Amino acid sequence: MEEDRYIRITLRMPRGTHLLLSNAAEAKTHSMNAEIVSRLESSFKKAPAAGTLADDYLQKIEALLDRKLEPLLKQVQS
Repeated sequence: MEEDRYIRITLRMPRGTHLLLSNAAEAKTHSMNAEIVSRLESSFKKAPAAGTLADDYLQKIEALLDRKLEPLLKQVQS
């Protein structure tokens, strides 16, 4: 039942991309399928979680606003 873990798909890609993948697979002495799966899996490992990225931007914006507003708040309080 090992086959139940896998799903077959049809994939269309530009010829140039196919050639690059084919050469990379050949250089590593594994199949095109293994090369594609490996690259897809690694792309998920490297990508930051969407929430994390948004949180980082939000923190940077808040810090920038704090720096810009601080002098104005001091003037108003004086």
